[in-house]
Amino acid sequence: MRKEEIRPNVVYKNKKTESIGVLYLGYDYGCLSSNEVGIVYKVKDNEPTTSFFVGTDPENLEEHTLKPEEILNKSHIEEVCKPGRGEGCCRYLIMNPEYDCARIHGDMGISNAIDIKASSGDMTAVAINCGGRYNSKTFGR
Repeated sequence: MRKEEIRPNVVYKNKKTESIGVLYLGYDYGCLSSNEVGIVYKVKDNEPTTSFFVGTDPENLEEHTLKPEEILNKSHIEEVCKPGRGEGCCRYLIMNPEYDCARIHGDMGISNAIDIKASSGDMTAVAINCGGRYNSKTFGR
């Protein structure tokens, strides 16, 4: 895949690592070489880390069709994200205009701002409940 073919709102799979992610939409801080694109990779459900972008050679990427377990659906929202359940509610559950997951969004500024507010005690919802799910209306194919 060529660099100019990489676009927002598409989930990509890294053919070398098997990781999936989306195009990073923010400022790259000079971290990318001229032949790289920034990809925000999904972390594993049991990793309590925030998402980050990684400079990736576009030749290593292919479009990825979402699997059911990668999609933010009603049962996942109720059972894992836990809206309205105080501290047990996932901090990354946002409305955009419907439920969405800020943990794996292409704009990492959202998840970083949430982490800062959660760590300062300014939020009720502070849990990190999974590695993130994609909203099929935003990232679906």
